[in-house]
Amino acid sequence: RNIDFIFYLVGDGPFKKQYEMFIKEHALTNKIHLTGKLKTTELRNLYRQSDFLIQASLLEGYGKVPVEGYFHGVVPFLNSTPMAKEILGDGKCGYEFEAKDPIKFAEFLLEKIQEHKLLAEKIIAGRNYCKVLTLEKWSSEMLEIVEKYYEN
Repeated sequence: RNIDFIFYLVGDGPFKKQYEMFIKEHALTNKIHLTGKLKTTELRNLYRQSDFLIQASLLEGYGKVPVEGYFHGVVPFLNSTPMAKEILGDGKCGYEFEAKDPIKFAEFLLEKIQEHKLLAEKIIAGRNYCKVLTLEKWSSEMLEIVEKYYEN
């Protein structure tokens, strides 16, 4: 569809060699970059030059990656996991998808990245979401839970 993009695959994992072979076989070395593990400053710079974050984990707890993305103004696309709705603010901050069908996901991604007005709204919602995720808030919530437990 002639969409200009650069895709960064961050981290090291068991499929790295397969990804390298796929990228070479399909002449995608100018479009897909395997970064390996990044230092905090490198990751921050990558977030700040990116528009989207795609996390296709089949199982994921409350992941910090989308929240880091929110902080830097990145719109996440998360595979539908038990925590995805919570992290995405039930769709206010990003998009949920099914990782089982890559063709459907590609079509979904192409459709959503063209919704410029909604993307700006999602960036603002994501930044507002991560503002309240502080250690102080978490610790006060934990104290409340512990106090309620011991009241009984």
